[in-house]
Amino acid sequence: LFTCVCVVLIIKQLKLTTDSKTYIIYICKVHTSIYSTTETILIFLRRSLVLYFFVQLFHSLSTLYTTVHSSVCISD
Repeated sequence: LFTCVCVVLIIKQLKLTTDSKTYIIYICKVHTSIYSTTETILIFLRRSLVLYFFVQLFHSLSTLYTTVHSSVCISD
């Protein structure tokens, strides 16, 4: 569902013909099994994003610490 929305939005951005739009929306409707798969993937991605955020946060903090630490050492 999410992917389809993205695709439709992209098509609207590209200003393609009405036929192309209808065709792609039709494809989306036909592949209903993709909906559940996409939802599963999205849930997984959301979890991964949270994890990624914490990793990035930790990385930033460690970088900050290293910077501060080295500047303090230099000032000594």
